[in-house]
Amino acid sequence: MGDQRHELPPLFVERLNEIVAPEQRGPVVSSFGVERPAAFRINPLRGNAGAALDELKQVGLTPEPVGWCEHAYTVPREQREALTHASAVGDGRVYVQGLSSLLAALALRPRAGERVLDLAAAPGGKTLHMAALMNNEGRIAAVESARPRYYKLKANVEAACATCVDCYCADGRYVGRKQREAFDAVLVDAPCSGEARFGPREPGAWRYWSEKKIKRNASMQKALLRSAIDATRVGGRIVYATCTLGPEENEGVIDHTLRRVGESVAVEPIELPIDNVQPGLSGWRGKAYDALVAHTRRVLPDGRMTAFYLAKLVKRASTS
Repeated sequence: MGDQRHELPPLFVERLNEIVAPEQRGPVVSSFGVERPAAFRINPLRGNAGAALDELKQVGLTPEPVGWCEHAYTVPREQREALTHASAVGDGRVYVQGLSSLLAALALRPRAGERVLDLAAAPGGKTLHMAALMNNEGRIAAVESARPRYYKLKANVEAACATCVDCYCADGRYVGRKQREAFDAVLVDAPCSGEARFGPREPGAWRYWSEKKIKRNASMQKALLRSAIDATRVGGRIVYATCTLGPEENEGVIDHTLRRVGESVAVEPIELPIDNVQPGLSGWRGKAYDALVAHTRRVLPDGRMTAFYLAKLVKRASTS
């Protein structure tokens, strides 16, 4: 693999240099050339988790537990293909899921008996993680607008025996209007420019990447987040997440939302069980952000984890 500084789009590297703290810039840029371990989560809704783990070991895999997430493991990158073809994955007892994406459900902390909304839910990894955390007690409304992705979501939910999940093919931007203040907790895993995918496993991932597309995404993300807030009961919580680094799709979305809803929503600090984290930026290219944006967190990519962004909001007053 050559030097990723030359293989990544120069504009992307330039933006990274503005986003990432100086002491982290080199390691972050270099991380885009790394083949990471494959991560997965054993699904406790399908019975004995230990039996599923033993089955993986019997086919030659060497799982190592992820200390900060129950039922999560990694295997060396050279075992990735064997993992994805394991029968336990095919039948829903194991779900292949990146380490960074596990943080979304952990940050939201859905509880048994709650009503939870998952906007832009496909293919379902975070939905299934929440169902497991809730022990299938309560209801999760999993919404996906793209029909092929909706069917994939539905199939994954059924295979996992996540009986607390109801799947809907709908545009998440309008759910808040129809289900005002109906949910205890909402996850917005927003579609984004996917900068976390840049690297050797997907060498063409940046083919259609541009600042114009980033701005287009931000418009849609703002609408999704506002829908999520409208759908959340007073006292409820919202987690906004992306797998990208650009402030326009992250801090910029949170800042825009705070300016629109005022004191109806507050941003809470997020305590994450990892070290490769950077606080939300105070501003971007001459625009200062609301001070609360500093409570958000950007997961910096490294040898194990890909880029991710998380913000946790609490609804203080009605927005209806």
